[in-house]
Amino acid sequence: MMETTDKNLLILLIYKSTMENIIMEYLEDTEITYYTRWHQVQGRGSSSDPHFDDHVWPGTNNVLAIAGTMKEKEIVFRIVSVLKQKLPGEGIKAISLPVEDFT
Repeated sequence: MMETTDKNLLILLIYKSTMENIIMEYLEDTEITYYTRWHQVQGRGSSSDPHFDDHVWPGTNNVLAIAGTMKEKEIVFRIVSVLKQKLPGEGIKAISLPVEDFT
């Protein structure tokens, strides 16, 4: 159970759906075992082509929402950094947001 402190975060990991297996492999090697996952999310990013799952803009994204602290944020941001180097142009981003309260 996550401890309630002023450092609680919601980390969103947004990635091209074709990266699902590699993302899960990286997470298996971490202490991050709890998350919410959305599949087939459509969107447009600032550094990749749109993913609207149609004939013009094929493909979708997946999103993981992870409630954590700076420790989990550092793990996720490290994964993103490694994968951006290994798979340039594949489309992966992480965003962290402060969480005021949760139950």
